[in-house]
Amino acid sequence: MTAIEAARAALEEIAASAPWDAPWQKDGPTPAEWGARIAFVRGRRAPMWAGLLALLEEFVGTWDTDAGAPEGRDDRIFIRDGWRRMAPGCTSRRHLEDHHVRYRSRGGSSALHNRVSLCRFHHQRGEHGDLMVVRGAAPLGLAWMLGRVDIAVPYRNEMRTQGAHGGR
Repeated sequence: MTAIEAARAALEEIAASAPWDAPWQKDGPTPAEWGARIAFVRGRRAPMWAGLLALLEEFVGTWDTDAGAPEGRDDRIFIRDGWRRMAPGCTSRRHLEDHHVRYRSRGGSSALHNRVSLCRFHHQRGEHGDLMVVRGAAPLGLAWMLGRVDIAVPYRNEMRTQGAHGGR
């Protein structure tokens, strides 16, 4: 709360720095600065949400830069999947790889419905290492079998399901 209050107070100073009828900031204000400016012009205190928004904007400007984006960041598969792996239970956002659900060597296409983003571990050790099987159409029609074929657990859309154990 202290950091949010400090950011809110800094926004009030920025909002009060220009006369109410003067053009404001040559680069354009951030959304948090707009919120503080609107409150200032109305004779009100900048809201706490503006302080929180300012902290989030600072975080994004510092850590969520183009330089930190993975290779292939314009790839439609990664964009569709929200820069997250699609394997159930995996929280990795690093080392994403494009996986063909039906392997190209087995006649699979490069169409969007046949491709899914996986982290390197689940792609190489899981799917290609026989610890995971995925079938269906991406993004929402995928069925996952996690674990060895004889004891695999079925999942669909992050939910464990009842079903027959399957293989390739």
